[in-house]
Amino acid sequence: MTLANQIQITAQIVAIIGGLIAAYKIITEIKQSRLERHRDLRWKQANSAHEFLKDMLASQMVTDATIMLDWTGRAFNITPDQKATITFQDVQVGLRTDNLNFSEKEVYIRDCADAFLFHVELIEQAIRNDLIEFRDIKFPMTYYVNAMRKNNLYNAYLAFIKEYEYKNAEKFLNRFNAKLKTSRVMS
Repeated sequence: MTLANQIQITAQIVAIIGGLIAAYKIITEIKQSRLERHRDLRWKQANSAHEFLKDMLASQMVTDATIMLDWTGRAFNITPDQKATITFQDVQVGLRTDNLNFSEKEVYIRDCADAFLFHVELIEQAIRNDLIEFRDIKFPMTYYVNAMRKNNLYNAYLAFIKEYEYKNAEKFLNRFNAKLKTSRVMS
């Protein structure tokens, strides 16, 4: 083998090793870039979820609806110049889907529930469109759903949801039913 052949073979080996190193570096950078994009997407999803919750809780009616879920006998401004005490039973009666003649207190309860469910609809739609993840809104929403159950308001809300076709809100509540079934099976 001549010196020229040895140099040519050595050059080819160096080129192959260099190519392998370059390919490894490119693959590693692509993986790193993909991880970075995924982290960026997760941050954007979490931030969007925060904005959904912030917008939801900025509404006085939504805030009042959430208070009605876990506090009975609280006074609310149902009109600019009228306060009323609202109990869990008032909420159950106010969310009825028959006998549709309502007192001012019941109208306020229904308006608050409508405002709350409107935001729940948007949240579920955002989850289904992968704009946010359920884990990002799990709190405080788990608290509210558990309060509905604990204070015997869940069935009243569910009947209201079904009657007025809040389909995304129903799907959202079903997420918690699935979690309950799973946790019961696991225990």
